[in-house]
Amino acid sequence: MRVLILAVAIGLMAAAWSLAGDLMQPRNVYSAPATQIHDKLAVMAIPNGGDGPLGAHPVTKTIDKPLELGWTGGARGAVTCTARLEAVTDATTRVVTTCTADGARSEMLALAKIAMTEQVDSTLRDRPYNKQAVAIAASAVAALGAVPPAGGGGPAAPVFGSPAEPAAPAAPLETAPTEPSAPPANQPTIPAIPVG
Repeated sequence: MRVLILAVAIGLMAAAWSLAGDLMQPRNVYSAPATQIHDKLAVMAIPNGGDGPLGAHPVTKTIDKPLELGWTGGARGAVTCTARLEAVTDATTRVVTTCTADGARSEMLALAKIAMTEQVDSTLRDRPYNKQAVAIAASAVAALGAVPPAGGGGPAAPVFGSPAEPAAPAAPLETAPTEPSAPPANQPTIPAIPVG
């Protein structure tokens, strides 16, 4: 049994070691030269309607340079997203996606960047656009936007005593001894007897 466990552990360590390079690589670095990345993004099909990265509005390519591509969309063409290509080595390229808009809220730009980054990544990795991941990230951005800023708007913490007087130490609470209870039915019981 110990030999089997040791063999499995060695196998898992070998797999982790072989995958370490891919796992440690940033998600926006692709194994292709910048010209190949450019050519793929230049013909990228961006869906319109609710499935598109910038909502139901049409998206058009507005910048097509060797190391930069840009698309404009959103309501009245208000959002512009760009993909800047940076050669890491001759065979790898980093793609940095940014979005800008005149007078747009930061949440709107964050949502556009999340969706357009997913559009670029799914195109470069030849996989379907992950609408569910974008929706989850959009929910997180919306939730963070609903949190009031620190130090403002929330209730003030009560102040006890004056700053010149140190607070008196609190007396320890006395509790009645309780009998150990049985663990809930959905948790396993772990024996307290040492093994070995």
